[in-house]
Amino acid sequence: MSVSMARTSKSDGFIFFSPQTLGHVGRTVKIHTNLFFDFLCSVNPHSAEGQMVIRDIESLRSLAENKATAAFDPIGGRNDSAEHIQRKHKIQETLKRMATIAHHKKLALENSLITKNVRVYYNIYIRETDICPTVYISEIQVINKGNKEAGGFYEATTGAFGGKLIKAAKCNLEGKTVFVSAATATAYDAMKDAQVVSKGINSVVFFNPPSVTEDLTFGKKNRLTETTQTLVKEFQATLRDNKDRTVNWVVAGEGAALLSHALDGSNENLEKHSFKFVNPKADLSDLLQKLSARKADMGNDFISIDKALKNSAFSSMMVIATQKDALMTRLTNLPLRKMPEMGLDVNPETFLRLDLLKKVSDVASLGALTSIARLPQALEGKSISFIEAVMRVRTR
Repeated sequence: MSVSMARTSKSDGFIFFSPQTLGHVGRTVKIHTNLFFDFLCSVNPHSAEGQMVIRDIESLRSLAENKATAAFDPIGGRNDSAEHIQRKHKIQETLKRMATIAHHKKLALENSLITKNVRVYYNIYIRETDICPTVYISEIQVINKGNKEAGGFYEATTGAFGGKLIKAAKCNLEGKTVFVSAATATAYDAMKDAQVVSKGINSVVFFNPPSVTEDLTFGKKNRLTETTQTLVKEFQATLRDNKDRTVNWVVAGEGAALLSHALDGSNENLEKHSFKFVNPKADLSDLLQKLSARKADMGNDFISIDKALKNSAFSSMMVIATQKDALMTRLTNLPLRKMPEMGLDVNPETFLRLDLLKKVSDVASLGALTSIARLPQALEGKSISFIEAVMRVRTR
């Protein structure tokens, strides 16, 4: 049963995390609504694992209360004069105020809670609508466990005893199609996805391990772990080494977000590089702007949804729905690929671009997705918690 919560006129995007974090027991815990989609796609609240994540986050309400002034209780001597005791009180009140200010400054700094299942970044402070110090969650990372296999570029080799994947120290990608995987359990799984998407033409994959999902989510800050930073640097170096070579890139899932980070540190001209995106999970409008600025070839039908790739189609459609307006504007303004004259009044590529626009619009306008995309804004000021909203959307 839902617990009724007071409405606030100035929530700044923060709402109660769950009915257990209203402040009746322990601290109040609130979370920003821009984390809704990442949480929805990463956590199934009906599963045992999802419940463990929720309980871990709810444990933030047990953070110690303010004890900053406990050490300054007045101690009066038996023979102290009234004037001396009064001076002591004044000194102790000043010390209390100084300690309280220092304590609140410390609480206002960003802290983190790391458990077996989740890493939470939060601050503790009082907003004008609060009656006591409140925990404000600004970021959640669901910890994904893989087999510790190193991410990066892998090449498929063939020999007398069959094929195998080897970690590539340096890649000459001339004339090759490279598959950049979504977050995947193993490099072999990444290659399997490459065969599905590219019909078996890939000999090179860039493997993104499960840990990248902690960093490359849609609503998070630019806070990258050392592992993801290493992958970004490897990708940047390969772009530089191959800037004058002809390369075809097929980018899936979180791979699109990793590409976006790699482009932030690379200004190479990529006019010999073509890009296609399958079930992308990134700020696509921003990514397309970066590629366009580097003169990359994106053709006119370069975004697709492939339901054959496990678990990634729905979350990609969700990301597209949340950024529909910005994405449609960016797609409309991208230049068409130049084609040889074919004796037609209208360039056939125009129809491909219009078809892409229609497909993206159709995905973003699906009734269920549209309703979900509007939820974060709709939640503000409502008597429903973050977790209750997630459970309503994700029925099973």
